[in-house]
Amino acid sequence: MKKVPTGLRFLAILNWVITAAIVVFVIGVGPMRFIQGPSFGVILVVVGFATAILGSGLWLGRSWARMIGIILFSLALVGSLIKVNVFFAIINALVVLYLTFSKSVKEYYKP
Repeated sequence: MKKVPTGLRFLAILNWVITAAIVVFVIGVGPMRFIQGPSFGVILVVVGFATAILGSGLWLGRSWARMIGIILFSLALVGSLIKVNVFFAIINALVVLYLTFSKSVKEYYKP
């Protein structure tokens, strides 16, 4: 079995932490969800579930997870640039570059 590159481990764990934060938020804010509308909690749960799947896919070396990660972090990069949030734009750009061009990532996803 191939060794998971450190950067992919970090991204996978980050996705799981985000999932946990979403779950805690939905449970903690559950009674207040009607302030935002009933669909607010449902959307957060779907995003949390998708984030957990992405993290697992990255950890397990699934090529679909790499492609989805590149797409989602690229979209986040565009959103950061539109909002003129330089910090998150730099982070998202680094993640996209890492997933796209890193030699260790390419080797890990090689069949």
